[in-house]
Amino acid sequence: MPKKPQRAESLRPRENILGENIRYLLKQQDKTVISLAKAIGVSHKTAYHWTQGRNSPDSVSRQKLCDYFRITEAQLFSKGLAQGFAKTSEEDAL
Repeated sequence: MPKKPQRAESLRPRENILGENIRYLLKQQDKTVISLAKAIGVSHKTAYHWTQGRNSPDSVSRQKLCDYFRITEAQLFSKGLAQGFAKTSEEDAL
């Protein structure tokens, strides 16, 4: 049988706006992913995957996140919240 052709990777970079915003908010409030996970009632691995962009929270978890950080859901997904945060983390790595 002939093999299926391999799917080419997208040339467009994957944006992780939600993960960047969560990491930014955690850093601003001096909290850890584990404390976030305990507060909203999810596994710490799940919360870590959110910050890395591997998956995103469901609607109930998103609402709990917003309540935890005291922000709106629109702010959670906005590009301007963690603007410049990626640049500073790259500078810290150097």
